[in-house]
Amino acid sequence: EQKDRGFAALLETAGQFFYVMIIGGNGVIVAPLVGSYCVVSMIFSRIFLKEKLEKKRCISAAAVIAGIILLGVAEGLAE
Repeated sequence: EQKDRGFAALLETAGQFFYVMIIGGNGVIVAPLVGSYCVVSMIFSRIFLKEKLEKKRCISAAAVIAGIILLGVAEGLAE
């Protein structure tokens, strides 16, 4: 159990390191991705925990994902 906590702390530290590195480089595209963690959590809960999702939530998740893709494409075309 103590090993698991140490490993989790190491992964959290690595995540923070990469977050700071990425947000310093291209914050315009990273901010929506970081902000969409709730959608990712919802999708993972559906996949791994077999939770039932309402149709409205599925549509909302799809809209958020589509918006992130459109933002990425627009940022790529702007360069």
